[in-house]
Amino acid sequence: MDQLKSYYWTIFEVFLALLIGSITTNIIIRQLYAINDVQFLGNISVIWFSVSFMIFGLESLIRLLIWKNSEQLKKRIRGYFFWAVFFISIIILIIPILKGEIPY
Repeated sequence: MDQLKSYYWTIFEVFLALLIGSITTNIIIRQLYAINDVQFLGNISVIWFSVSFMIFGLESLIRLLIWKNSEQLKKRIRGYFFWAVFFISIIILIIPILKGEIPY
């Protein structure tokens, strides 16, 4: 039962990260790109998912610092795929600022 409860919690975390990512993309990232003269046009869903996964990753790291004995979080953080997608999400947010447009 604890395993099922942890799966439900992870699904809740993902949906919460998607919701917060959507709000963050439309409020903060839009302003950040406007400051850097990047038009907020194109496939914005790429930016949204990038922000959402970055929030999910940061939330996982913060939770691991608080609950150091959580095996599920330790397994998540130890995965190469987690770190690869986390760094790719950061790169996806930086590319439009460096390039001056959203290339997606």
